[in-house]
Amino acid sequence: DSLTESNLRSEIEMQNSFAQFAASAARPANVAQAVSAALEACEAAVVRFVVGEEYYDRSSCDYDCIFRVTVTKRTAKSVWFMYHGTEKRAKIHQWSGVETFMPFGSYSMAAVMSADRLSSKLAK
Repeated sequence: DSLTESNLRSEIEMQNSFAQFAASAARPANVAQAVSAALEACEAAVVRFVVGEEYYDRSSCDYDCIFRVTVTKRTAKSVWFMYHGTEKRAKIHQWSGVETFMPFGSYSMAAVMSADRLSSKLAK
């Protein structure tokens, strides 16, 4: 019983210490401003597609099959790319801080182009 009571007292003291620390921590004068700044920092960290760059993806079925596309233009929500001389458009998505798009549509084994996979970084 004394061990359990001692553990409870230690737990209560630790919680009180944490509460005091949290209460004394510096708080921004304007919470909305702090949240806005944090969102801007996250947006700035996103890896984005660049016009004129070539990107690649490997086939899910055949490692030696590599799809290459060149981004010709983009907006905040869409990317236009060239594939075998044909310009196509696709919607941009974000995954783990990196922009992605599906150049041939959405299906189970679809290729997914990712802004962090530049063809120039691909071993030749």
